[in-house]
Amino acid sequence: MSRTTDYDYFAALVMTNLVSTEELLMLMAAHTADLLDKEKAHENFDKFDLDNFNNAQCKALFRFEKEDLVELTELLALPQQYVGQNGIVWSPIEGTCMLLRQLCYPGRLRDLAPYFGRSVPECSLIVNNMLADVHHRFSYLMSTVSQPWMDHEKYCAAVVDKGAPVNNIFGFVDGTLRHICRPG
Repeated sequence: MSRTTDYDYFAALVMTNLVSTEELLMLMAAHTADLLDKEKAHENFDKFDLDNFNNAQCKALFRFEKEDLVELTELLALPQQYVGQNGIVWSPIEGTCMLLRQLCYPGRLRDLAPYFGRSVPECSLIVNNMLADVHHRFSYLMSTVSQPWMDHEKYCAAVVDKGAPVNNIFGFVDGTLRHICRPG
């Protein structure tokens, strides 16, 4: 089977609710494990092309809908192409997808080979460069929660509207409420 045919089969399993997203990832990893020769794993796979992925695959692999990946890449205003220190070239959509994949499901860099057709050193270079670029461009947004575009009262009201017993909560770590112990 070709990689695209395999991925279509795996996507069909998820869409018909025969397997969960986590089970899909384990199936795909097990399926591609025999193709992963440590030195030349990337040669067994096609180069990355977002058009080869359907919406369900994008959601499972990158946690974004396919059209949202394109919009996110455009909104980040990334350069037309990247060139690494060793001369490798990658597109902003490939870099964005590789970074999202590594951040949403941390694992070994060689696990990226089936999706991107790149060697481990290339994946390392791309992920690190994309992370550094996004951090350089947008880290100022995370320096403080007091940003001019943030309306804390509106966020607090939205949390109260959902049933919160207190009226001064405006965000959650990792999007969930977790009870934590704070020293002091």
